[in-house]
Amino acid sequence: MSQLKIFLEQYEEIPWDALNYMVAEANYGGRVTDPMDRRLIKIILKDFYTEDILDDKYRFSTNDLYFAPPEGLLETYKDYI
Repeated sequence: MSQLKIFLEQYEEIPWDALNYMVAEANYGGRVTDPMDRRLIKIILKDFYTEDILDDKYRFSTNDLYFAPPEGLLETYKDYI
């Protein structure tokens, strides 16, 4: 989380590509030895670390079940879960 906080505080706009690289390559990729698994991590994270997530209509899947909850208080996130 501290990495995300640094990215959000240090830049005016979110550096999506840099954020994807740090999470997929440095954080998780460094622990994954199989090249196909590393590729899969990068592909999966592209759905989550994207500018599109800022749009309330963005969904992680085509069935509309999985989406980021709207911005709110901690209780609203707990209720969503």
